[in-house]
Amino acid sequence: MASETCMPGRQAAGAAQSCVIGCLKRPVVPHVEKRRSRDRIPSRPFSASRRGRGPRGTAAIPQQRTIPMMNSIQRVADLRQQVYETLKARITEGGFDPDTKFQEINLAQELGVSRTPVREALAMLVRDGLLVQATRGFRFPNFTPEEISEVIEIRLLLEPHAVAKLVRETDAGRLFALAGRIHQTLDETGESDAYVEAHRKIRDDIYSHVSNRQLVAAIARYEDFIHFIRINTLRRPDMRRVSVNGMAKLAQAIGTGNEDEARAVMTMLLTQAGEAFKTWAAENAEPRQG
Repeated sequence: MASETCMPGRQAAGAAQSCVIGCLKRPVVPHVEKRRSRDRIPSRPFSASRRGRGPRGTAAIPQQRTIPMMNSIQRVADLRQQVYETLKARITEGGFDPDTKFQEINLAQELGVSRTPVREALAMLVRDGLLVQATRGFRFPNFTPEEISEVIEIRLLLEPHAVAKLVRETDAGRLFALAGRIHQTLDETGESDAYVEAHRKIRDDIYSHVSNRQLVAAIARYEDFIHFIRINTLRRPDMRRVSVNGMAKLAQAIGTGNEDEARAVMTMLLTQAGEAFKTWAAENAEPRQG
């Protein structure tokens, strides 16, 4: 009887021991406090549509106020452009001899600037076709008769058309005034080297009245291309006389509003100029030393 009454106790002790052993074999998991919903981190960044608002459930983030800046920055003139325009003006006005060597250091000292803007300005003049790079510095380009013929051919396509367009689209009063200015300039400068600069101003005056500015820009590009040849030809009395007479005829055609005559005279002037350019180029065909 005693043994029978002890059996339940033994079974209870064995069950307790098994429970303790089982608990020891299980991994211990640390307690993690459950995050409340209001503390949750947003699952995606703010989108453009929610700009100015905070995450859901939080206060809105105030937008930063933009304060307009005062116009405190003063623009200064582009030094490179100033040097470029100064050199180009002197070139087109005949301020340099045909054999001039253009060197950065000399020009920088003369203009009172550093070498950097001078170097950049010279590169722009090379781009325009006014200069070419030499061994030391830059110089005027040498043109063959074939190159001159090609340039004259392009100008023959552009300039007679531009002058005819000018006469056709400009009123009689302005045409008469333009012709008067041309005649006056020819009378004042036609017998001297001053005609070189006067010739350029006459052309500028004529083409300033042409409405198609792209056409005018194209003319200016090819006019500058062989400008120094023109300068040297117009300094010769015989060639200058031919140019002065042709310009007088052109002024007459413009003043009377004769479109066809203006076109024909400009064609004649360009043809004569081409022959003069070729003559000068042949006489100065010796290659210059860089």
